[in-house]
Amino acid sequence: MANTDYGSMNVSALKVELRKRGAKLNGLKEQLIQKLQDYDRNNNFVGNITDGIKNDDLAYTVEWPSDSSYISVTSKSVSPDLDIVNISTYFLEVYRDNVGMTECAAVHRKGYNMMINEYLVALVTCTQNNLHFYRGQVHSENTKALSYFVSIAFESDGKIVQSMCECAAGMGPKAVCKHIACVCYAIL
Repeated sequence: MANTDYGSMNVSALKVELRKRGAKLNGLKEQLIQKLQDYDRNNNFVGNITDGIKNDDLAYTVEWPSDSSYISVTSKSVSPDLDIVNISTYFLEVYRDNVGMTECAAVHRKGYNMMINEYLVALVTCTQNNLHFYRGQVHSENTKALSYFVSIAFESDGKIVQSMCECAAGMGPKAVCKHIACVCYAIL
């Protein structure tokens, strides 16, 4: 049901769809819709979607620095030449074959709002092998008792090379989720 308008479904119908996928059924309607969209975007979290995706896109190509290499981000930290175009381009490349523009815009908006509303707890950086690495800790939108850790690698021109997040939508080397968007907006 990848192109289903979940917003038009009632809560009972949403729970039926979630039950088919073995997902948790708790949450408000908006949260249930988000879960279903995450499942659609990630092929129900079973195996890799390989149709139309090169094998290179599925592999982790970046060697991530050790934890001890990172330092806190300050106003004097060297950062990549990142702008909104870099962020949008990366997200659209990942979304183009999966969910589409509407979902991409929603993730951007949620990530930006999370950054504005101070869901970003911590941000550290490291530069190594001509790449800029960032790790962020971002609170869950549903409860601040839960945080997700985000890792993003940028080239110096601001192009995102790889990203990953601990949340369900942020799995894989080319992950896109609201937590990754939050960190990207914080770096701007």
